[in-house]
Amino acid sequence: ASDGTLVENVFYRKMGPDYIDQCFRWAHEADPDAFLIYNDNKVEGCGAATDGCDRHNNKAPIQAKADGFYYLLKDLVGKG
Repeated sequence: ASDGTLVENVFYRKMGPDYIDQCFRWAHEADPDAFLIYNDNKVEGCGAATDGCDRHNNKAPIQAKADGFYYLLKDLVGKG
């Protein structure tokens, strides 16, 4: 989501908040040599909080999504 949290889509509702981790684990089990990539929409170019600041936390929405994306991937890499 634009606020940096996971969107509560059908996968989230059915599998829980660790559904991305589970999918990567299952894909790796199916083919340990596969090159796995995480792709998210509207993240490219994130990083510069230049417009659209949220007045409640002074963080631009694009930066919040970039931060959420970073920490999600950092967590996945940390889990191996």
